[in-house]
Amino acid sequence: MPLLSKAKEIKIKPVREIVYEHIRQAIVGGELEPGTRFTDGEIATEFNISRTPVREAIQKLETEGLIERVPMKGNVVKGLLPKDVAQIFALRKALECLAVRYVAVNATEEELCRIRATLDQAKTYMNTLQGDALADAYVLIVARYNKAMFEASHAPRVVDLIWSHREMLDRYRVVRIVIAKRLHESYSTREQMYGYFADRKPDDAAILWASHIDRSYRIWTEVIGCSEDIGPHDYM
Repeated sequence: MPLLSKAKEIKIKPVREIVYEHIRQAIVGGELEPGTRFTDGEIATEFNISRTPVREAIQKLETEGLIERVPMKGNVVKGLLPKDVAQIFALRKALECLAVRYVAVNATEEELCRIRATLDQAKTYMNTLQGDALADAYVLIVARYNKAMFEASHAPRVVDLIWSHREMLDRYRVVRIVIAKRLHESYSTREQMYGYFADRKPDDAAILWASHIDRSYRIWTEVIGCSEDIGPHDYM
């Protein structure tokens, strides 16, 4: 008979996963900028581990398109090309429209209250702030809204993928660029989304969010001026 009948199992992550998470965060957070070169050996030395888990972590990052292996030269942190950003937007659209459907079906009253609270705070900012101060505050409140919204989907696998792709866009301040161009429209969309969640209308929520991401994508291409570098099927 065990001493502690309700003791939780302690799970320790494999070393390769720890290395992967540290390097990925360094890339996404901007500590390792595009073009930075490093070898498996350098990472192994920093972590005081063998090269095998480092190699496995790098392979995973390479699959995600964050690292490029260069023969005889090691690894290079990759930047995102315009077509890469377009494809990330397309992935976001598919994943997030699925997530908001789940929100409309699964959100509890407590979760809906948290979403409502972020909207009330956003309204306060819009009534009291202007210019860059408003944009900076609104970016933070949008992050809180999105977190509350996606958590209310009760679909953790989908949400993990959403945050992974959003992190990549954060490297290029895509969200900040888009919000600055359509702050009031962004607020109006989220108010309408809340109504669809409260009324349990998953189809309407998905249609509205798809339109929201479409408009964000168009604004991004206009601001960056890179439409000629994006193929017709990179964003669908």
